[in-house]
Amino acid sequence: MNYSFEKDLQNLGLSEKESRVYLASLELGPSPVQAIAKKALVNRATTYVMIESLIQRGLISSVKKGKKTLFISESPEHLKHFIQKELSRVEEKRKLLDTILPHLSSIIDSTSEKPKVEMFEGLDGLREIHEDILEHGPQKATIDNIASVDDARELVLFDEVANHWEKMAGRKIKVRAILTQSSSAEKIPEKLKHMWEERFVPKEKFSFHGELVIYGDKVAALAYRGRIIGAIIESHEIAHTLRCLFQLAWDGAEKYN
Repeated sequence: MNYSFEKDLQNLGLSEKESRVYLASLELGPSPVQAIAKKALVNRATTYVMIESLIQRGLISSVKKGKKTLFISESPEHLKHFIQKELSRVEEKRKLLDTILPHLSSIIDSTSEKPKVEMFEGLDGLREIHEDILEHGPQKATIDNIASVDDARELVLFDEVANHWEKMAGRKIKVRAILTQSSSAEKIPEKLKHMWEERFVPKEKFSFHGELVIYGDKVAALAYRGRIIGAIIESHEIAHTLRCLFQLAWDGAEKYN
């Protein structure tokens, strides 16, 4: 018996013993199960099971000769049909997976929230964050903001502060801001004051150099010193927690005004 093809047949999808039985039957021609089992070096009971499996795969057939049942391997060309059936089964599984995957994903989404995090670098990255805040306005038109105004001004983060306010007002975004700065504040246009509340805290006491923005289910954190970076975290629970902490800070900041 030539065993050199066993691994190849296994790579095509047959088991080790199926490969042995198929090759034994191929070499013997029409033979009873005892002869096939002996040549394949597989016990008789297992050989019956392997033959039944190979019959279902279309690789062995049976023929009656008197009272005996003989088994014979089909032409090796039938391996092409076997592979084609395997490919068809794989394609059916792929289609099934495509159908159920969105439903399986929805189960995960409904049972556990996985925060989405995006990172940004440089001034352009920070501007991208502020654009995201502006775009989110119509969906959740309230923003809570803690910022170091001096640092933002030094970075020229907004080319035109007034224009930025105009954009926020145009999107009907209401803002509550806790700010630190050493110089005088930019004057908010009178027509926008009903959309904007701010409270100042002493820079000497709260010497941070960045910004935190809570909007909808998102939190943006920006660093204005050292490496200029920012991040957006999208998570209902994180946003809710920081919004509660902002309210605590907002109430505490009142004594400085």
